[in-house]
Amino acid sequence: MSSRITDAPGTLLKTAPAVGAATPTGRWAADPGSAWYRRLRKPPWQPPERAFGLVWTSCGGQTGRCPR
Repeated sequence: MSSRITDAPGTLLKTAPAVGAATPTGRWAADPGSAWYRRLRKPPWQPPERAFGLVWTSCGGQTGRCPR
């Protein structure tokens, strides 16, 4: 078994606090209710605001599973 796979729990413990801290910071910095955000030209395939968190979480989770 690869050492990369066996160290996964340790990596998760190291990265989870950073992700947890970045989440509210990003939410605050990119408020979808702000005038700036509403004025942006968005693609037609952008998910509705109510679904955005679920879609983003899914995309981020799948990205984290990609092999190096």
